[in-house]
Amino acid sequence: MDAIRYLDRTGCQWDTLPADFPHPKLVYHYFETWTADGTLTRIRNHLLEQVRQQVEHRHA
Repeated sequence: MDAIRYLDRTGCQWDTLPADFPHPKLVYHYFETWTADGTLTRIRNHLLEQVRQQVEHRHA
């Protein structure tokens, strides 16, 4: 997950991931799998809901 976030944040190419991340092919495998099965969308939606709740709580 951290490698995928790093790719998104920096815009680097898959094959230029820093060495402290797993091999780029493994990262890409998880990215494809999690995209296809909806995992990344569910994580995004869950995080958005948490942010919304925190904002509502602060303004209540």
